[in-house]
Amino acid sequence: MFLIIFFSFVCLFYLLFISKIASCSTLFNTIQMLIEMTLLKFNAKELIETSLFLGPFCFSLFIILICFICMNIFITIINDNFRLVRQKVKDDPEIFSFMFKKFLHWTGKKNSNNSTIKIC
Repeated sequence: MFLIIFFSFVCLFYLLFISKIASCSTLFNTIQMLIEMTLLKFNAKELIETSLFLGPFCFSLFIILICFICMNIFITIINDNFRLVRQKVKDDPEIFSFMFKKFLHWTGKKNSNNSTIKIC
């Protein structure tokens, strides 16, 4: 959902400001500009000078939809999954110890004496 909305804004900004703003001259530059907007490290002065209505309107719409709504939904999904994983670890600690052993084996940190590690 995030990517669909983000690339819709990429197309919108690219088609509206292709000849007016240098950072919208290519699709890659437009994507870079919108990522900077998402991080709130963008100077909106160019958009205001380019078009008195469309610039601020598109900028405000982007900030509201991407930064406030989509990013909060994304963080909520991640937070909810972390809560579920913590609950499952409390319910079944053997799964966590198995995964921890596999991780140690994968990284090469496992001891050669095959000692078991209990984490509770």
